[in-house]
Amino acid sequence: MLTKLAFQNQLKQKILPFWLTQKDPAGGFYGRYTADRNVDVFAPKGGVMAGRFLWTFSRSYRFLGETDLMEAANHAYTFLTTSILDHTHGGAYWQVDATGTALETLKHTYAQSFCIYGLSEYAEISNSTEAMEHAVQLYRLVEEKAYDEKHKGYLEEFTREWNPKKDSQISSNHPQLAFTMNTHLHLLEAYTNLYRGSVNNFV
Repeated sequence: MLTKLAFQNQLKQKILPFWLTQKDPAGGFYGRYTADRNVDVFAPKGGVMAGRFLWTFSRSYRFLGETDLMEAANHAYTFLTTSILDHTHGGAYWQVDATGTALETLKHTYAQSFCIYGLSEYAEISNSTEAMEHAVQLYRLVEEKAYDEKHKGYLEEFTREWNPKKDSQISSNHPQLAFTMNTHLHLLEAYTNLYRGSVNNFV
C-alpha cells in the first residue's frame, strides 16, 4: 500500500527533478520533449503550460520548502508575466515562440484559468502583491469578456482584442460549441485558488 512518504519520495526523486531539467535559460521551460528524450529548444511555449509550471513549482515549494523549487517558481513567474501576458490588450496568449515572442495571440478562457491558478499560488508563497494583482486582473477580464449572462456560463475563445470568435481553433472536435465542461472545471479550480489566496493573505 502506497503511503504519504512513498508519494513524497516519488515527487522529490523522480517527478520534480525531471521537470527542473526542462528550465530554459532563455525564459520559461522548453516547449517540447521528444519521445527519444531530446529537448526541442526551438519549440513554441504555451500559455496553459506556463500557468501549470508556475502552479507546480509554487505548490511544490509550499509543500517541500526546497530552494530550487522557489527558484523555478520565480523563473516561471518571470516568463509568464513578461511573455505570456498581453500588456496591450490584457489576458494571456495561447502560445509564444521559443524566445517568448507572441505567436498565437488568441485569448482562450482555458488558458486564462491556468494563469490565474499559477499566479494565485505563486502569490501565496512569495507574498507578492504584484502576482495577486495579475491574477485579479485576469479574473476581472474573464468576468467582463467571457461570462454570458443569458446562459450563465463562460464563452471559450476570443481574438487578441477580446472579440468573441464564432468557431474555436482549439476545440477541434466541436469548434462550434460555445461552452465546454473542461474549461469550466479548470476555471472553477482557478477561482477557488484565487479566493483562498486572497482571503488568507491579501485582505
